[in-house]
Amino acid sequence: MSSPILLVEHDPNSPPGTLTGWLENAGATVQHCRPHAGDELPADLSGYSAMVMLGGGRSAYSDKRFEWRSATIDLLQQAAASNTPTYAMCLGAQLVAHAFGGVVERGDLGMEIGPMQAGRKDVSYSDELFDTLPMAPDVIEFHGDAITQLPPGAAWLMGGPLYEHQAFRVGERMWATQFHIETTPEIFNAWMRDNEEGLRKRGFDTDLLIERYAVVHPDLAETWEPFVRKFVEIAHRVDQA
Repeated sequence: MSSPILLVEHDPNSPPGTLTGWLENAGATVQHCRPHAGDELPADLSGYSAMVMLGGGRSAYSDKRFEWRSATIDLLQQAAASNTPTYAMCLGAQLVAHAFGGVVERGDLGMEIGPMQAGRKDVSYSDELFDTLPMAPDVIEFHGDAITQLPPGAAWLMGGPLYEHQAFRVGERMWATQFHIETTPEIFNAWMRDNEEGLRKRGFDTDLLIERYAVVHPDLAETWEPFVRKFVEIAHRVDQA
């Protein structure tokens, strides 16, 4: 039996959603770590086959309300050094970029919100995790900070219509997506309602975004559950090698 997968949740408003079920359906044992609720991050990843890192409303370049940021960055650097399969999204992706010399800053094109499509780059067709994705899969965006420069040597896997750096890989087995794949209607609707005033001031129609999400949601599992299953297969193979 493979070692568990560590799932790091940085924000109670960005829970794992569909991810836990997808991971478990693929045969993984999931160990949740919620540092926002007082859980301590493990000192190392020796007892884990892989790591998944979620998003949240904190900043990759500030310790404000993010006392465990340095420990998170250290854990990511350890994961890369040990070639531990890692998948990080949104804030997690920004932390990966920051940890390895990329640039994360406030996006000068404003917030990127709602259902969109991300397009695959040529290098993604030879990537062991991204190689079978559709050419332009549906994704869910909710961020104001942006990855404006990838880490040196990173493989650029996907781009987008507003911010270019939507997916990338550091080393052999650390993957990061600026977008979300794990949302449910309940999670997305809460994001819209909890931030409604600010989003409307920025020109977003939250009701329309909720309607668009309802159309896209059924397609997310079709694309991204197989992606997660493949990630688990990679983790199991590496763990048993």
